[in-house]
Amino acid sequence: MDTTWILVCDAARARVFDVNLDEDSWTLIEEIDNPDGRLRASELVSDGQGTVRQSGTGASPKMEAHTDPADVEEDRFARELTHRMQQGFDAHKFKELMVVAPPKFLGRLRHHFGAPLGRAVKGSLAKDYTNLDVATLRKRLGG
Repeated sequence: MDTTWILVCDAARARVFDVNLDEDSWTLIEEIDNPDGRLRASELVSDGQGTVRQSGTGASPKMEAHTDPADVEEDRFARELTHRMQQGFDAHKFKELMVVAPPKFLGRLRHHFGAPLGRAVKGSLAKDYTNLDVATLRKRLGG
């Protein structure tokens, strides 16, 4: 197995390519769409802020959200992608992984890489190339 997978992603979509460097071939394995990754935080929350009645005061201040829903969604998608990459690695579908993602999302992915998968990551590029066609992507990545 001399195969490399390239994960090109952001918080809203991902493409996974199987690249055989010996044969100079790129095969799209899958595209993963995450429509919630394109939503603003206010669109991810289904209703208004909750209220809590404070004992003895009769006041009902609004509860403040402690976590940005957009961050939660980005993290969920990063976990999903790393899980899929781990499954491919465990099934011996690739030996090395290259990851291309915007800086913030790349950090989220790295946070979720376990030890075996983390060692398989042979390179990363902090760029948003999700909208590039395959020919342009190959040129940018030198393949």
